[in-house]
Amino acid sequence: MESNLVLIVDDDLDTRELYKLVLEVAGFRVAEAGTRAAAIALSSRLRPDVIVTDWMLGDGDGLALCRALRRHGRTRLIPIIAATGMMLSDELRMSARQLGCEVFLTKPINIDLLVRTIRGTIELRQARVLRAAAAVVRRHASWVRRQTSEASKSQKASAATLIAASGARVRQSVALIIADDAGHYLAVNEQAAELTGYDADVLTTLSVADLTPEPQAEVKDELWHQFMASGAQEGVYLVKRRDGAAVPLRYVAFANIAPGLHLSALSPAASSLTHVA
Repeated sequence: MESNLVLIVDDDLDTRELYKLVLEVAGFRVAEAGTRAAAIALSSRLRPDVIVTDWMLGDGDGLALCRALRRHGRTRLIPIIAATGMMLSDELRMSARQLGCEVFLTKPINIDLLVRTIRGTIELRQARVLRAAAAVVRRHASWVRRQTSEASKSQKASAATLIAASGARVRQSVALIIADDAGHYLAVNEQAAELTGYDADVLTTLSVADLTPEPQAEVKDELWHQFMASGAQEGVYLVKRRDGAAVPLRYVAFANIAPGLHLSALSPAASSLTHVA
């Protein structure tokens, strides 16, 4: 799995090189642009996880960049972090936030703060994407319940129908898994297979327990019962891939989207994230 991609936009080469060095050490992939026009072109082609931009560029300001990115479907949801040594009015900041600028940092920027802010921004975006994906599947669950009956369709078939029906409306970066009351996987999408390293048909013969590494494995049943009792959870969970590696995945999960069917929407956690929720 590739690490998160950060696009640095600054007309000062030394600043770009400093940020690039720091972020690569922190585990991110980095792309660079020195102008607003280059940033727009790179954003459309690479679709970075977050953009860090200087406010004043040679061919426009941060607001113009935010506005241009917001116009296009491929870039409209990319979160933006603005770095500036200028005093910006509250009205200007509000306009930028409405166009996707999540955070303003004051130059000179503390490097540790920059890394924390990037991670936090990516985590927030991931959570939003996963919640949206889970909402899509839950809406389709209502449709599936109306179209079928427990007598005419098995849980496994209902889960597979639900994954298939939801696929076109869920972002390609989101893995979907539907499990039964015992935590056995009933249906998954291809993204789930890619994240875990298992073929989809093999993954549906496994359970939550099979993908839970130490030390979580010791309390896996307790964690599953907590989820079932709470009805909804989100956070970061270590998952054991087929190759034995334990990787942190961000998740949003809902119990009983249909009787006996429980949904998890997952994506790779932000770079170098080691906290487990």
